[in-house]
Amino acid sequence: MSLTRESGIVHVFRQDKSDDAAAAVELFGLPGWVAEELAMLDQGVHVLKVDKEPPALISHVRTPLEEWLTDTDAAMLGHGPGEAAPFTDLPAATAADVEELADAEVLAEAAGVTDAVA
Repeated sequence: MSLTRESGIVHVFRQDKSDDAAAAVELFGLPGWVAEELAMLDQGVHVLKVDKEPPALISHVRTPLEEWLTDTDAAMLGHGPGEAAPFTDLPAATAADVEELADAEVLAEAAGVTDAVA
């Protein structure tokens, strides 16, 4: 059974075995429809139950950078590294860029501007 449980919060991921789905429903007091839904959840989707709130289907959406950072498939399957890191085609920031941004933040703070400097 694949799940994560914190104080008052339950995350239940796809359960291919009907016995595991039924056990999760019973263990966490979830409604019956959840057992049927657990077998059909797509990757990145899970059932979230918070305290006494009704359960909800949650879909994780990741940026290309997050996908690259969290990709463990190559290591688990014994393959070499996967795709090259995203955004490597962009120029790297230089020390002058960082200094310019720091100066802009100092000026904005002195002027009482609270929004982030872009």
